Amino acid sequence: MSGDPNRPHILIVDDEELSLTLMRRILQAQYEITTTSDPLQALRLIEEGPFCVVISDYLMPILNGIDLFSQIYAHNDAIQRILVTGHAEIEMAIDAVNRGKITGFLMKPTSISTIRTVVEEAVRTYMQHAHNRTQEKAAPGGGSRKSSVPHRDCVRLTRKEREVLTLLAKGYSNEEISHTLHIAIGTVKCHVTNLFSKFDVNKRAKLVAVAVEQGLIKYPYTQ
Repeated sequence: MSGDPNRPHILIVDDEELSLTLMRRILQAQYEITTTSDPLQALRLIEEGPFCVVISDYLMPILNGIDLFSQIYAHNDAIQRILVTGHAEIEMAIDAVNRGKITGFLMKPTSISTIRTVVEEAVRTYMQHAHNRTQEKAAPGGGSRKSSVPHRDCVRLTRKEREVLTLLAKGYSNEEISHTLHIAIGTVKCHVTNLFSKFDVNKRAKLVAVAVEQGLIKYPYTQ
């Protein structure tokens, strides 16, 4: 695949050409950008890769954004997946996280600064995961040993998830977390849902209690 291999490569999928053009203009100064209006072609491009982030519209013919991300996740779960949507229904958000394994949201309409912030965070997360996997492979045994510790005691959090968790422990609302961390409200909700899933809980109080129990945060939550 052509382009600068030293710059993060991002794939943008949207059936509206104007949206593709606008997104390219916003991001092309920092990243290598590939665009397509066909979600099936997007899957073929993923095979060629590599991409660190895929940004996809939700409503598209043939394959919607959640179904597209579900297939991308099955192919390579390291690729960060940002869903662009004007629909904020909770059922759709849950479906996006559970099936599409969404790692970020962009709600229409949104600002250029929000787009850049969400994408920058996704790229950092991808790079951190890539670094962690390299370290695991370099470790004795190639990272192939399985821990005997129960799954909930092996929770791995991204830097941003830790930040969100700490603010949740301090009683911050989603809106306050969004303002404090300079991330979209949809991305905050995605992080919270991911934390619930990782800790196998469904309430914030229980999430904080388990995190304290595991030593991930300490009262009075100064980490």
